[in-house]
Amino acid sequence: FEYILIDTPPSLGALSMNAMAAAKDGIIVISNLDMMSVRGISTFIETADTVKRLVPGHRGVIGIMFSLYVDRRVVDRTIDDWAKEFYPIPTFTTHIPESSSFKKANSSLVLASQIDKKVRAAFENLADEIIYAVENPNEPIGSAKNRGVDK
Repeated sequence: FEYILIDTPPSLGALSMNAMAAAKDGIIVISNLDMMSVRGISTFIETADTVKRLVPGHRGVIGIMFSLYVDRRVVDRTIDDWAKEFYPIPTFTTHIPESSSFKKANSSLVLASQIDKKVRAAFENLADEIIYAVENPNEPIGSAKNRGVDK
């Protein structure tokens, strides 16, 4: 495999810590756009920085990705802008949209991207961003690229 994604529960337990240590090419922080989730990103980044110091050659966190995003919701845009300004880690440009397709897909045993074009496009765009970030470790990504800031 060229790429392996390890999805873990939203906790800092043993499973997540082991997955972080194994993800030497980079960690992606995934968060919903509610303030409690977004505030938890700081703790996650601190833990990932510790893992980076302990594991030789580890890249650490490469970016933050927001899910359940609705671009017409002011609070989602506000939190996204806040994260771009205050976190030292860039946010990916792509957001995974909130969609009822996720529940439909779960009950039908298919992928949401198979029944929702907008969701499929978002995952394809995110995959492109992740591949770019992994293959170009010295290049800025997402919000850092848009601001012209070096990583």
